[in-house]
Amino acid sequence: MSKTIWIAVIALVASAPELSAAWQADTPAQVAERFLVAAAQGDETGLDAAMADADWRETHPLLVRALREWPEVFASYLDEGKPALQEVIEATPNALGVEQLARVVLRSALAAEARSLHLVWRDGGWKVGSATGLLAGLEPGGGEAPDLSDGEEASAALHTLLEGLYLISLGERHTGEAIVASVLADTVTESATQMVLGYPDAEPYVLYSYAAGTTVQEAYEDFDPFGFRVLLERIEARADGGWRGYAVSSGARRSKPVGFVALDSGRVVIDDFSALLVGVEKPSADTW
Repeated sequence: MSKTIWIAVIALVASAPELSAAWQADTPAQVAERFLVAAAQGDETGLDAAMADADWRETHPLLVRALREWPEVFASYLDEGKPALQEVIEATPNALGVEQLARVVLRSALAAEARSLHLVWRDGGWKVGSATGLLAGLEPGGGEAPDLSDGEEASAALHTLLEGLYLISLGERHTGEAIVASVLADTVTESATQMVLGYPDAEPYVLYSYAAGTTVQEAYEDFDPFGFRVLLERIEARADGGWRGYAVSSGARRSKPVGFVALDSGRVVIDDFSALLVGVEKPSADTW
């Protein structure tokens, strides 16, 4: 797997004239502004224009939930109508079909540390690839434990886990690890966490196989890391009050059990993912 090459770092913590000079059409900063304003206002037409994936309503479950239940989180990244920018970093991952990537680092009153919005170069311009870095782990006040019986919330949690791991594959380790940590239960051991965090480097094909539609012939890399779906074959209640969903892998004969827990805060976390990491067909040496 090729390594990420960082090619530019633009600090945007300077004076107002310097900031306005960076505010040019089609820059990552301006796309981030359009996205945040549209999200804060519930402007889906604006979001359609800003997002890289036209089917983002189906492929970005955490974003959809935030827009529905907690739109004010997006306003928290704005300062007098402009993004509270810290920096913009561009990179060339050359992996998973992503040639150019930009990380827009933003400050929020709701988060102790700055968080990242990821943009990808598509069709001659910058588009928002993922807002999960802005949202993962943040919670609205007074949330209620969600109902996992229909599988929607569990699928969203699994999607978030995989998205964090895919970002690590693209060289975005810090954000990826933070996203993974946000969706793992407190009962998950440190050794188990470090094990799954090692897969993007050691055996990434295992993780890629859970993006719907991937094939072993293409080393499971035939998917968009900023526009993928995950499939749960079924979900069932556990005796301890948690839930067990069965994730479909393109490289396994049987779906893999994943454990989920619904928190009173409204978040769903994963407390057992070990089965995801075994029993996936390895691509041939010609493709891997």
